[in-house]
Amino acid sequence: MFLPCTLADNLEAAALESVFHDVDHVPSPTYPVMRLKDWRYSRLVVRRDLVLFRLTNPQLRQLPVSGRRHSIKEQELVHTPSDQYPNTRTWARFLHDSVPQLQGLAWRPRLGGAGLPFVFFGDRCGTSAISAVGKPIPVASGTGFLEVQRIAATASIRLIAGR
Repeated sequence: MFLPCTLADNLEAAALESVFHDVDHVPSPTYPVMRLKDWRYSRLVVRRDLVLFRLTNPQLRQLPVSGRRHSIKEQELVHTPSDQYPNTRTWARFLHDSVPQLQGLAWRPRLGGAGLPFVFFGDRCGTSAISAVGKPIPVASGTGFLEVQRIAATASIRLIAGR
């Protein structure tokens, strides 16, 4: 069974791949503050070593693709518009099925920034590999909002009023 859950090695990568995931790749995109109400973040601890495949050009170059002269490229897999997500899920399924010891994938955020987002295969990691520390922190107000506001500014995303 293929049951992924997504996280990142820092809050910036997590926010860019979740909260701001659908932000257009254009100069100074906007994001309505109202949409933050449904988001929270948690600090997590990884309890054991996990086997990951980095979806970055050095590793992707080593991945032969049947019927193609060249391997898949990072921009085809990670830095794609949302209408290409069914294809990216197909690649994740391919990697999951082709490498039995593989427990997850890592990549660079589409919008840039520091850190690596991850998808872990729940059928291979189980619930004991990762656990939350403390309570989830809302990002619509308080410290959580200040963190997301800083990340948005760093990514040149303008937070705006409205929907």
